[in-house]
Amino acid sequence: DLLGEVGPRATTVTVNAAIAACADAGEWRRALDLLREHGERDTISFNSAIAGCTKSGRWREAVELLDQMQAEGVPATSSTYTSAIAACERGGAVTEAVRLWDRLQASNVRKEAPVYNAMLLAAARGGQWRLALALLHELQEAGLPKTARTLQTIVRACERAGRCEEAIQALAGFQEVVDPAYFHSVADRLERGLLGHGTGTSELAAPGDSGPYLPAGGLGEVPVLPVPVHATVDLTPVERAVGAAVPGGELWLL
Repeated sequence: DLLGEVGPRATTVTVNAAIAACADAGEWRRALDLLREHGERDTISFNSAIAGCTKSGRWREAVELLDQMQAEGVPATSSTYTSAIAACERGGAVTEAVRLWDRLQASNVRKEAPVYNAMLLAAARGGQWRLALALLHELQEAGLPKTARTLQTIVRACERAGRCEEAIQALAGFQEVVDPAYFHSVADRLERGLLGHGTGTSELAAPGDSGPYLPAGGLGEVPVLPVPVHATVDLTPVERAVGAAVPGGELWLL
């Protein structure tokens, strides 16, 4: 009896802490057992259990928990959907991730930046560049922060579909939110793609990444690296790339 290990008079707070501890340790089954055995479950209980499933690559269980929350009338949050969508993305279940996004859109849940990033990753994995650009537009309209991670994911989604032109158009909107050196590395990569030189098989790592496109540590935000107001960012690489794609296209940035 797992609740016996926690204590005979375990409170919801105590059980939530135990669920979170099991989830962090990769003990997703124990986390789910604790959730099921405790009668007074709340949003934190479910969020912790879903996060544990995500960490352990159990996307079906994560979605089932979200369904169970709805059935029991337990309010879901943006974090709930972030974990569930991330679980689907990591499991290659892009269609299910899109279904969850549609469900989120139809709800009254206030979306925060991490859930956009999770869905952007899913769109990139599926090569759904139109969805990725639509997500970027919505993110900007909501006034939520864009980061190097956002740019990296947009580029990946477009590159997978051979849509470097669209990636370049999106790139201009990141001039003031990412490190200039990273900005130019992205522009150069896209220029090579437009000129038919290919972008290679290596991933485009965002500043702060220790590995490829999907960090082992999860969906943590890459810190925003603003360009100082007095700095001058050379847009020549972008102008060259746009000009190579569309005659006269370099004038778009004037």
